[in-house]
Amino acid sequence: SPKVVRLSRPTAEPLPATPLTARLAMLPRLLGPQTALTFIQFGFIRELRDAMDRWRGPHPLHLSLSYGLVSGPCRSAAYNLLIAGTYAHHGRASPGDFSLERFWRTKVVPGLAWSVLRDSGSVGGGIVVAPYVVPRDASPPVKFAGGLGCGACCGLATQLFHNAALTAGRMAESGKRPGTLEAMRLCIAEHGAS
Repeated sequence: SPKVVRLSRPTAEPLPATPLTARLAMLPRLLGPQTALTFIQFGFIRELRDAMDRWRGPHPLHLSLSYGLVSGPCRSAAYNLLIAGTYAHHGRASPGDFSLERFWRTKVVPGLAWSVLRDSGSVGGGIVVAPYVVPRDASPPVKFAGGLGCGACCGLATQLFHNAALTAGRMAESGKRPGTLEAMRLCIAEHGAS
């Protein structure tokens, strides 16, 4: 992933540029886990939102909160699997044997808090904000454009959280056990607050 390579630049051992042919070669190995996580993610989002609606009555914030709570761990795992795959492609595989506990500790937990904030505020935020921006009686193209614009603005507003989550994943891949604030501090020091 170009972003993984870019985020590795300030480290002691940055990854080399990955040409398109190499990225395409990584695709078959990375596509299965990413697709499976996405299916799991959206199934659980719907179930959690429905449970919240039954518990407290329907409310648009339930979808945003569900999205963040479920997508946080799923996207954190997806980002960290992508980072691990990119590092492995360059001959820098993760140390240690696979176990569910190790997967949770090294592929989900690093950046988890930042992923929850990113997903609640990004996609979840766009879902909540769009109905306030786009009139109910708007034409379908206006609704689409308004929803896309709201999602893009919310995504841009939460980009720093995304970068902090990726920084935490990179730190974990190199054998460190990053704290939540430590990952954010390093992200800002390396790349600024963008």
